[in-house]
Amino acid sequence: MAANPTIKAVSATKDAISTYIMALLENTSRGMVQMRACLTPSCTTFIVESCTTTINSTTVTTNANFSTVVIGMKVTGTGIATDTYVTAIASATSLTINKNATATASGTTLTFGPEDMEMRVTGCLERSDNIYISEIYRLASLYKESTTTATSAGLRAYTCSSGENCDTLACDTWNSSYNFGVNNISIETAFGNTPIDVSNLTLTPGDKSISVSWGDVNQTTSIWAYWVILSQGATQMVSGWTQKKSILISKLINGTEYTVKVKAGSFDGYSGLFTEKTATPVAACIPPVCTLTME
Repeated sequence: MAANPTIKAVSATKDAISTYIMALLENTSRGMVQMRACLTPSCTTFIVESCTTTINSTTVTTNANFSTVVIGMKVTGTGIATDTYVTAIASATSLTINKNATATASGTTLTFGPEDMEMRVTGCLERSDNIYISEIYRLASLYKESTTTATSAGLRAYTCSSGENCDTLACDTWNSSYNFGVNNISIETAFGNTPIDVSNLTLTPGDKSISVSWGDVNQTTSIWAYWVILSQGATQMVSGWTQKKSILISKLINGTEYTVKVKAGSFDGYSGLFTEKTATPVAACIPPVCTLTME
């Protein structure tokens, strides 16, 4: 059964040297997923006509206008090699691409978008659903070592249509249509601050359950999500991300000690340190046992 990803939350940031997009993914079945970022609000392509590309050159000029082109956009057209994208924009009529043009073409039509060729990530996505913690998700990060001039982005999740192999992280053919997408993601300026530890981590045991809560007292940056790990001894049972500050862990074994670790992640991709505590679920006391006095 193929993966079935849903994007539950997304964050996009940039600083002087990089662009970074994070997404929380819910997945109902294990399988290969490829995330692709688009440096346009709705992942749409657009056309620029009357362009000139020159063989063995990375310069493209036009009699039209490149004012809506942004750094990182995919480029296709006559004389343009596969996996070409915009690396710099000199003016409204001249830009630079990452690969030499393979032919001389004058007056050609170029298509820009939808995906940023650098910002793709591929992997095997495990199931998000589990019997212990609801609303806990997988993190997908898309990163490139340059800053886009775009102020908004889109994100798409593609699944494999043939040759899927999670063990070797391979897919022969990706579906041409995306499984799930998000548009109009604002690309914000990164703070670059590392979060401090979560505060007041509290574990309250119940019957086959543990209620967990925490806070952000004196936090130094904007928090986007929290990484939670549930373990029994040396065995990690569940791990994933949530945007809540309280969760209920259920389907546990009474009388067994469990460890819960929580750390904060900022909206621009920095993580703090784990805070951890242990708790042991216990069966509820049911009358008359609770009121029985032995003499």
